[in-house]
Amino acid sequence: MKNALSEVRAAFGDEIEILLYNAASIRPGLPSTIGVEDFVYDFKVNVAGALIAVQEILPFMKKESGSILLTGGGLALYPNAEVASLSVGKAGLRNLTYSLNQELTPKGFYVGTLTINGFVQEDTYFSGDKIAGALFDMHENKGDVEVVYEEA
Repeated sequence: MKNALSEVRAAFGDEIEILLYNAASIRPGLPSTIGVEDFVYDFKVNVAGALIAVQEILPFMKKESGSILLTGGGLALYPNAEVASLSVGKAGLRNLTYSLNQELTPKGFYVGTLTINGFVQEDTYFSGDKIAGALFDMHENKGDVEVVYEEA
């Protein structure tokens, strides 16, 4: 992660306006049967990776216009035992977002999560283009710490 972010800064410069973290490790498994090593690996991708990305980019982010956007999921609100590690990961990412927002908003940064309460699929309400538009709106408006993206 650190190397990739260094390469991005080398290619595009050290004045970052938006960080979007949209990684997930999706592994089926009930909480009573998933291996601890798999669970910890998934947590590293789903939550710790976001923290690393924020820590690496923050020194280069524009104050007053910089946005840190973390893509969450409905599993943070409605966990599913069949994907326990992802449910915990999305809840952890949501919690991390709220914590970062409390810390960084007074310092001039916007931190928010788009909680996608549905399955990303083209030609639907949950298409990539529509979700990208919602993320861009969050960056532009710098309002709520969480926007729940779901069909009305």
